[in-house]
Amino acid sequence: MSSSKMRYYTPSRDIKKSPYSLTLKFINTGRSSLQSLKLKTICANAQNMLFDANANSDSGNSPLSSLDESRMFPYIKRETFIKESPLILREELKNIKQSISASQSNYFRKMIEMPERKRFEKTLILDLDETLIHSSYTGICDHHLQGIPNIDFSVRPYARELLEYASNNFELVIFTASQKSYADRILNFLDPNNEFISMRIYREHCIRTEKGFIKDLRIFSGRSMKNLILVDNTLLSFAFQLDNGIPISSWYGDKNDNELFKLINFLKIIKEAPDVRDQLKSTFILSML
Repeated sequence: MSSSKMRYYTPSRDIKKSPYSLTLKFINTGRSSLQSLKLKTICANAQNMLFDANANSDSGNSPLSSLDESRMFPYIKRETFIKESPLILREELKNIKQSISASQSNYFRKMIEMPERKRFEKTLILDLDETLIHSSYTGICDHHLQGIPNIDFSVRPYARELLEYASNNFELVIFTASQKSYADRILNFLDPNNEFISMRIYREHCIRTEKGFIKDLRIFSGRSMKNLILVDNTLLSFAFQLDNGIPISSWYGDKNDNELFKLINFLKIIKEAPDVRDQLKSTFILSML
């Protein structure tokens, strides 16, 4: 993709702030036998819909060449993407719903006129911080970008493979709650030739609440909700459209992490779904908590 085709949505001015990073904090309250039963039920519902990425164990194979269903185990625990118990998730969702009632009508002010769809039916929307990369001011990172401010960051394992796979199977959008001045420097590193990412969207298109930022998918004019998928490490981000979300675990630098590899495997299933909401709802059951 040439740089001339890249779509940017920019604020009236860039504000120099530290990168946005919102991570839900959960309290381990323990589980009763009833809660354990509910969790087992959720795990059972998810078993037939996901694949275990640990099948990528043969040496000499590239991550993408190994993405063959026949090489994968036919099940995976629900905790592949969601680590918290239903009880904790239910309480968090309750708090989220209480915080967003006053923000419901704001999305139309942030509408984006999407270009005519040319190749792929479905749109994959990826978060940036703690989903694709982790940035830090400690200097203990793999990459350093000089500028104002300097940025030290590491790239999550399989992030580049994910971008390559997604760009060949989806309309790929990066939707970050970070400022453009910060995010673009990271994205230019990840996709220097504008080969993968079709559009970049920043904080000004998020819905601000007292608990953080929500990414309301209704802003994507000309795109059907049945074809939109949002991958984010923050549950709050897709609070308005829970059945369009894939909640992925936050990444803080673990070199052995393989969550994005698992995500690629899951996306191979989702891209064939007539309505992604049906698949995601039955897999993660967020809207039913």
